[in-house]
Amino acid sequence: MKPRQRVPRYGLGIAGLAASARDMLPGRLYAMVAPSARADGEDGSDGMLGIPLACLAATVAGALRGDGRVAAVLHSAPADFLARLGSHGIDAGRCLADGRLVVLRQTGDYAAHLAHHGAQRFLDELDYLGVRRHSLVVVERAERLFSAGDGREAVEQAQRYQHWFAEAGATGLLLFQPSPRGGAALRALDDCCAGLASFRAEGPRFLWQVRYWLSPLGSISQREYGLGFDTHGTPLIADGSEIESLQAHIQQAPDQDRVIATRAVVDGEQGVPAHWRIVDDLGGLLESAEGAIAATCVIDFHGGDQLRVLARAVHYLRRSCGRGLRIVVRERRLRLRYNDELLLLRLGANSVVYAEVGFSRFLSLVEALHGQAYSGSVPDDFESAVQAALPPPHSGYLTPIAFCEMVRECMAQSAHIGVESTLVCLYLTSETAHLDALRACRVKRPGDLFTADGRSVWLFLYACREPDADTTLDRVFGDALVQMFEGHTRFFAPIDILGAIDGLERSLYDAPAADYSAQLAEATDARATAPIATEPAPAHAAPTLALIRHPLDATPAHEIRASRQPLPLTSEHAR
Repeated sequence: MKPRQRVPRYGLGIAGLAASARDMLPGRLYAMVAPSARADGEDGSDGMLGIPLACLAATVAGALRGDGRVAAVLHSAPADFLARLGSHGIDAGRCLADGRLVVLRQTGDYAAHLAHHGAQRFLDELDYLGVRRHSLVVVERAERLFSAGDGREAVEQAQRYQHWFAEAGATGLLLFQPSPRGGAALRALDDCCAGLASFRAEGPRFLWQVRYWLSPLGSISQREYGLGFDTHGTPLIADGSEIESLQAHIQQAPDQDRVIATRAVVDGEQGVPAHWRIVDDLGGLLESAEGAIAATCVIDFHGGDQLRVLARAVHYLRRSCGRGLRIVVRERRLRLRYNDELLLLRLGANSVVYAEVGFSRFLSLVEALHGQAYSGSVPDDFESAVQAALPPPHSGYLTPIAFCEMVRECMAQSAHIGVESTLVCLYLTSETAHLDALRACRVKRPGDLFTADGRSVWLFLYACREPDADTTLDRVFGDALVQMFEGHTRFFAPIDILGAIDGLERSLYDAPAADYSAQLAEATDARATAPIATEPAPAHAAPTLALIRHPLDATPAHEIRASRQPLPLTSEHAR
């Protein structure tokens, strides 16, 4: 049997840093935010100097000392980067020659390339230029990989990048600059990113500020580690100090009294506090909240397709700004479903204020949050949290066995966010036929299910709490509730619901129940999620990456010409 290939593991090049804040998982993306040594924009000036370059060079050197392979995608000239590798004892020329190190220089107008050819072009070039499986890929000025001003497209680009890294088993370390474009890119990347950290200057020393970081040891959030240089002045080392950001900053945060609200939150209201900052929309709020520590963000919910965008924004704000930030969602016009409300609270919201609450009372509720910290555990994976809150993809009649199985699945899934549901057993009168009672059951919401055994109708109401059970039963059955049933038993606690389902299932072995599917003729089709559209890379596009073959090569010795054939779409291309 062929021995299984060992997958290299990579970690940041900060000596003495705790493994939980340093090590990275294969197939995942990590983001690092660091200002350049001098202010630079899109003018092509060198953005990988000082602290960022020291960290990336040490990271690459550590990978090359082991059995790793590295691809470095540079915006700046590669000479400084290769020289730093030499200071770490790495023979860059040898590594370039044997293919363990691939250095790629970004060329041309990257934003124009991205707008014209799409994100797939960048990934195709990584494949074509010899980036191998299980490599460490470091990218300077990574904000240039994302479309500016189009949040939806940027999210799709982030998902495509993450898919490529997962398929290749590669580890991605993306370096961003603090800027409006960088902030927008990080928001798009949030759901695909396993770690986000930044460098921050504090007097004569530097701090490694971890917002969240997933390592083989687990996940951490809101931590800071002091950094310094060794006696030679180049490699970064942790100085041994570690503090929890919440304890260190929230009590004396300069933005304790700052409130940022979307315009729809206060539309039509009188007496809006003068110190509140009102922004036009959610995008403006996210930009204004960058770097916030203990401010209050108030976001409107007005229904429609806003919920997913709102949930993603809440998750991003909580993970990027920490527990000191206060996030309030105010219903406007439409109300959130109970499970959607729980989802927002699970993702990081401090409070959801109902639509019927008056503005004066609303202001009091916002003020009452002053000084409070979020105490929940924020999930690392946004999509998994959303899936746990979604109602099951069925509604209406199911056969008794299928009903039991679906109720168990619902209870297991919803336990992750604490959704409360209701199970009702309704006893038929002697004059009522099963089919008539089932036809009288009018459920509309996804997750509301019903079936029948020998003498009863069973109704499962997903995300229905005990105080709402009577109203919901009246809505489902109307007058038939008293005309067709002689009574009912309700179950609310999860252990009671599952116990009743077990009893129903046992009874079916002794007295099998009829299947009324054909008579009721109701379809219970599962929802399907449309895949993200993909576009092929143009056959004759100009190159965006150039391969560096030798440390002394100041200009690329090899470029892809526009006259070449289409780039291969696999990573098996032999250089």
